[in-house]
Order: sequence, then structure tokens, then C-alpha cells
Amino acid sequence: MKAMRYSAAALLGILALAGCEQPPEKRPAAPATANASNPSPLTPATRERSQALKQLGEEWLTQLADCTVQLDADTRQFLGASHQAGLDNLKQMLHTCHTLYQATELLLGVSPQQQAAMDKVRRNLNSPLELPGFVDSIEGYPGSGIVNDTSLTMSEATLRQQQGLTSAEDVSLGFDVIGFLVWGEQRFNPQVPERPLKDLTYKAAWEDGRTDLPVSEHPQNRRRLYLQLATTLLKLDSARLLEVWKKGPLPFTEKAALEWQAQVLKNGLALLERYPGNSDVHMALNQWLSKVTATAANQPTDGAITVATDPAQLRNDVQQAIDSLLTRQG
Repeated sequence: MKAMRYSAAALLGILALAGCEQPPEKRPAAPATANASNPSPLTPATRERSQALKQLGEEWLTQLADCTVQLDADTRQFLGASHQAGLDNLKQMLHTCHTLYQATELLLGVSPQQQAAMDKVRRNLNSPLELPGFVDSIEGYPGSGIVNDTSLTMSEATLRQQQGLTSAEDVSLGFDVIGFLVWGEQRFNPQVPERPLKDLTYKAAWEDGRTDLPVSEHPQNRRRLYLQLATTLLKLDSARLLEVWKKGPLPFTEKAALEWQAQVLKNGLALLERYPGNSDVHMALNQWLSKVTATAANQPTDGAITVATDPAQLRNDVQQAIDSLLTRQG
């Protein structure tokens, strides 16, 4: 999928910053890979189509993994020399990676086991941040969250261990928490100002000269450490999602293959509603649709595709493909 493959430099300027994205919704369950009432093995054409679709998903997830590697590098560069241009670049890169991630939500596992493994990783990548008891102080909740709770040592291990275990949801990982760390409360409330640069600037000493805690425990320094750890874990989780996809099986039967293709297309219709302004979602759905319809008609799978830019036309094309797949199942 060369249309969605970006260089590290090009990634920085692809999309304008967007507002708050909606939290992920429950996606359709992965279809079973075998059906006793229809044990017909894959035909050569269906096997070729399934392999092409699996390769397409691998390309998308590779782009996501590459993007989060760059995001992690940009974060470390910003923390090494914190200035507004670096923060603006970090926000743009985060937005780019997040829209790529949303496009990969199109993918459903071939087997229930693969889907469960993908869902587990996705919870780390894109769990919605619960207000108000989470990562930082917000208006009305001064001194709340992990940034101010010096009783919790921050490390990759402790963040993994504590995620989702505390009753106040103090520890979070993924795109939402990184977004909050760099944008502040504006991530959820556009009416308030963005987080100022000073909140992410290293403090060399306590303002009041306190000596009972090392300066590394200053809220600004803990916020910086949290940002570094969260982006590193995001990178690792993105790589893990790619591996889960690559290790997944092909459908075992003709019927299972058709069900899988149709379920992904149905999931794509839901994503169009969930992320209406995300051009990566439109492109991903177009590309999946093109692979399904082209190979079904014994046409080449690696040529140029016609992209339906009109959402209504795309929905109509997808629904027609779903109906065709369901008819073939019968």
C-alpha cells in the first residue's frame, strides 16, 4: 500500500491537527475460521486474495510502527532541548501516528484467538482516558494523578503493572495519555488553553528550596519522564500489534474467508462514522475494498486503485461488496 507509506520527514506534515477523537467502540467479532457445515477448502483465487489482504494489513501496521519509532525519537529530542517548535513538532507527529492507528482499527483477526490478542494490545494503545482521576492536575482537581503522586515510582515496569489496577484510574498508557501530556486539558476541552511549554520544561531545583524530595520528583520532571515512558511503550505496543497480525493464520475455509472479508468491510462502515474526518481511514477502506473486488473478479491486485473520496459513494461501494460476499456465502 504505497499510497499510505510515508517517510519520517513526510509524516510531519501530512495532516492538520484535529480535535479530540472519540473513544474506540466495540468492533465486530472476528469470524470463525472453520465451519463444519461448509468445510470447502480455500480455492486458489481466495487464497491469493486472503494473502494479499494480510499483506495489506501488514503494510499499514508497519507504517504505524515506523511512525511511533519516529514519535519516540522526537520526544527524546524535545525533552533534551525543550522549546516551542519542538513541542509543536511533537504534537503534529502524535496526530499523524494517531490517525494512522485509527485506520488500522479496520483490521479484524482471522481467528478469535488472533482477535483477542489484537484487542489486548489495542487496549494499551488507545484506551480512553478517564476524567478526572488520572495523570495530572486539572482544573478543580489540584495535585491529582501520577504526576503529583510521588509514592509511585515511574518506570516502564511500574506503568505496565499499575495500568488499570487503581480504582482512580491513575495510570494510563497510549495515545490519549500522551495527548494529554502535550496538550493538557485542551485535549478534552477545546475551551481551555493548551498546556504551556513551561509545564514540560526541566526544573533544576524546587522553587521553595525543599530538601525532603529530590528534584527529579518535581511535577514538571515527573511529567517529562511520564511522556518519555509513554511514547516508548507506545512504540513497543505498535510493534507488538504488527507481530500479532503477521503471525495470524489465513482463513481455513472458503466460507470463513468470505465472512472475514465482509466483517472487515462492515467494520469499515463503522469507522467512517467514528472518524469522519480521517483521510487515512477512507484510504484504508478503499484499499481493502479494491483488493476484495479486484481479486474476486480475477483482476490484478497490485495496480492503481480508484479512490472514492465521497463518503456516500464509498459507503455505497462497500455495502455492495458486502452484499456480494454474503450472496457468495449462500
